Formats: sequence, C-alpha cells, structure tokens
Amino acid sequence: MLQALVMLSLPFIFAAVAVGVEGVKQQSVVEWSVLARSFSFQLVNIYFTLIGSSIASTIQKIINEPGCIFQLLGGSVPAVAGFFIQMICINGLVVLPFELRCKVIAIGLPLS
Repeated sequence: MLQALVMLSLPFIFAAVAVGVEGVKQQSVVEWSVLARSFSFQLVNIYFTLIGSSIASTIQKIINEPGCIFQLLGGSVPAVAGFFIQMICINGLVVLPFELRCKVIAIGLPLS
C-alpha cells in the first residue's frame, strides 16, 4: 500500500521539481519532464530491487565461490518475481487509471 502511495505521489513531486527547481513554464515541457523522470525512477527501482535482493540472498555463496556469480544470481532472480507482479498490478490498476482521470479532467470531459 505504501508503494502505491509513493507511486501516486511521484508525478506531482516531479512536476513540482520541474516548475519550482528547473523553472519550467510550459505545461508540455513539465509533462515531458515528469514522464522522463518517472521512467528513469522505475528503471532504477527495478534494477536496484533485482540486483539488491539477488545479491542479498546469495552473498555468502558469492563470497565462497566468486567464479560462479552469474550462475548464482541467475538462480536467485526468480525469487523477486512477486515484486514485478506487484509493480505491474499497481501501475495497471492504480497509477494508469489515475493518470487517465487527470487527462480527462484536463481536457474538460465529464467523468460520469
């Protein structure tokens, strides 16, 4: 649940950074900045989660057998499949409808 709240608040934080820190005045540039930052955040989040959890679970084996690091990490990667399923569900069921709702409101269409 906390992850869903963080993912929902990120576009607003990124927009505030674009306007407040970078001084962007055009809405299209702000939206482009939000999209670029969101993509970068999700990419970094995926890699840190994948690498961090894989290394944490096999660190002792890596220390004992450093030559087999890729085989050990490859065997532990399926253990983080739950994270990826959760991320897809959150993005598909929470973030995407919220973003679509914001776009519908922005162009002035009724929600009902």
